[in-house]
Amino acid sequence: MRKKELPLKKVFLKYNSTKHINKKCVKIGMVKEYDKDKVGSLVFDDIKKRVKEEAHKEYNTFIGFLGILIRTVNPLSYKKLCTAATIEGFRFYFHLLVFSFFLFGLFTVPYMISFYDELQSEVSNLNNFSLAPQLDINQVIEFEDFGIVVANEKPYDGETVLITQQSVSWKNGLCLMSSIICLWDNEPHQLDFSQAHLLIEDRQRFSSLVFSSILLMLPGIFILLFFYLLVKFFLVILLYMLIGIIYTTLIRYEVRARQLFLVAVYSLTLTIVVETVFGFYYSTYYIPYILSFVLFVVCTYLVSEKPFHHFKHGH
Repeated sequence: MRKKELPLKKVFLKYNSTKHINKKCVKIGMVKEYDKDKVGSLVFDDIKKRVKEEAHKEYNTFIGFLGILIRTVNPLSYKKLCTAATIEGFRFYFHLLVFSFFLFGLFTVPYMISFYDELQSEVSNLNNFSLAPQLDINQVIEFEDFGIVVANEKPYDGETVLITQQSVSWKNGLCLMSSIICLWDNEPHQLDFSQAHLLIEDRQRFSSLVFSSILLMLPGIFILLFFYLLVKFFLVILLYMLIGIIYTTLIRYEVRARQLFLVAVYSLTLTIVVETVFGFYYSTYYIPYILSFVLFVVCTYLVSEKPFHHFKHGH
């Protein structure tokens, strides 16, 4: 008895309704009205689409990001990791640096507290302090993004920092963190240059002034530091890719540029975290870079699949 033939649409819907390919639905005898390669192509495209959708979801959730971060230390995971698109590699690299910088900020808090305590103890050794700035500008200078204003003479009007010929005024530290907190304490700080020598008499206020000035500079320093690390590690990625091209050529294996880029990014994950969080406080002696380079070489070999074809000589 002849088997009932299924239309191509039903075959495709039958596949979509299950997680695995129903082999009975793709037998040649059941779909012989259609091209077997056409059915296989549709099934393959659907699988590829689903894989991309799952990868996209994984890269766009924090839990998925942490899962990828953990898997980057396992060379056996790189086959699957390197199926991602190049844009996903860039996204992971940027998110990784943001995450590392967040940890760096948390790690810096105890050091800032320790620095403030040390500053208070060292201020007692200061005998004299004076300020004699000379300021003369043609018009008011405003840095709107940062709320900084420089003028010869101007009353304070809520600026983050106001510098004039006679004094410097700045927002309360609480207001810098949140405008809502200003409801509790909105009084600005002010330093009159002519009275600067009197700060020595109130050493507690002087140490608070110095510490507040440092806190005001931290956001700008952090932004510059972030872009410095962004460029620095990207140059390391490019260097790894160049070494990867030379390496795979020597061992006569083929690898795509996209795969090399992803391997370079993933193998540098631990290095980026360690160098960003601890590199400014401790000497790492380039150990993270050495470990990441070894991981890069191993994983490049594992990802490279197709050897170069050799010409066969006739006998």
